[in-house]
Amino acid sequence: MKEILTIGLADTCNLGEISQQRNYVEAVRRGGHIAVVLPFSNQSEVCRQMLQTVDVLLLTGGGDLASWRFGSEPSCYDSEENRDRDSFELMLIDEAVKIRKPIAGICRGMQVINVALGGTLWQDLSFKRENDKDKAMTSVEHQCPEKKWEGVHCVRISPFSRLIDIIQKDTVMVNSTHHQAIKKLGKGLDAVALSDDLVIEAFESDELPIAAVQWHPERLDGEPFDRLFAEIIKWTRG
Repeated sequence: MKEILTIGLADTCNLGEISQQRNYVEAVRRGGHIAVVLPFSNQSEVCRQMLQTVDVLLLTGGGDLASWRFGSEPSCYDSEENRDRDSFELMLIDEAVKIRKPIAGICRGMQVINVALGGTLWQDLSFKRENDKDKAMTSVEHQCPEKKWEGVHCVRISPFSRLIDIIQKDTVMVNSTHHQAIKKLGKGLDAVALSDDLVIEAFESDELPIAAVQWHPERLDGEPFDRLFAEIIKWTRG
């Protein structure tokens, strides 16, 4: 019999995002597991105790991580800072790493994990760099919120990844609603999927039980995306 896991979703600290969390809860349910929301805390001891009650920490999508968290100046591209969410998620990651609790990330979650491990982000993805050192040059449209339920661009998956064992394809069409992206990878992280313009679309760690994707599999129909949630422990632990 398949093991039923408890997946802890970090509180978004924003009442307006409750309905958004529902997509992740449903995706976890389809994967055969149980989703619980970990309520906000600013105490590391409380975060550690909450993590001990779940099998996997899942960090979900949402607004931008504040630019000062990864050493950049504020930008006109930034969304409004959610200080509670930023500090809570970074604390959860820190405590999870200490006890080697598996961590999975989606979209913003991927970016927060990267920053927590010493990486940086592009402030904005654009079709031209202009004079902005924090704007990445790209040939793929990564911001398609009007098509968030369908695949809009191709992602190529490394044959040496755990992700390909789960998705079982080396290319997949994904949705795309992000304007920030991984710039420098955090410590111990390996890029395992790229878009055609070489934006990092997934990473995994061989040192820690960590894996993340930039797109939103919880919004996409199909067996490959359901398997990502069903086999989330295999994906993070390797």
